[in-house]
Amino acid sequence: SHLLAFSYQRCIVNPGEPAIFLVGVLTVSIHGVAIPWVGLLVFCFLLLGKVLLKQDIRRSIDWPFLILLASLIGLSRSIAYIGFDDWISDYLGWLGNSMRNDFSLFVLLFSTAIFVSRLFLPMALIVPLFGTIFIPLAEASGVNPWLIAFIILIISDGWFFPYQYSPKLLFSSIADAQGLFNNRLLIQGNILMNIVRVFAIYASFTYWQWLGIL
Repeated sequence: SHLLAFSYQRCIVNPGEPAIFLVGVLTVSIHGVAIPWVGLLVFCFLLLGKVLLKQDIRRSIDWPFLILLASLIGLSRSIAYIGFDDWISDYLGWLGNSMRNDFSLFVLLFSTAIFVSRLFLPMALIVPLFGTIFIPLAEASGVNPWLIAFIILIISDGWFFPYQYSPKLLFSSIADAQGLFNNRLLIQGNILMNIVRVFAIYASFTYWQWLGIL
């Protein structure tokens, strides 16, 4: 959310910033520069032009999430290098078949497994745990691993009880004393939001098929 707000503010202050990146992406077939390098060049341009300041980089970008995502990418490649993905394919091949042949059913079972695991484990542990097992399995089964990573990140952020989400505990400790909100209504709304998370994944199927990744 901080990154989105930051991007929105930058677009208002200087509408040319997203335009430069968009032009670079749309002309990849002409200049032949990979999109990550285009993003890096635009980033350096913003720094050199002092449009993007050091304090903006420190405060407005969710660095812990980016570091976690980079770690997961490196972890999946390390797993493939040591052959752990082959071991997973041998012992969890039936899950790979379900993932490949009936992705709709797999999403339901996979989401349920993550929700149940979140009752006992924090999100910081759920993401690398499920990512380590299922991302290599997806690659071995011919399923785009991005889909699995997306589902893990969306579902693992859900919670049913306050102890599962530390910001909720902090918020409750401040707001309960002042009677600012209905705790029961908040929990009910959050359960509904968890259901919406699953339906949002199913609603994305058409778009993923259009992109050719499903």
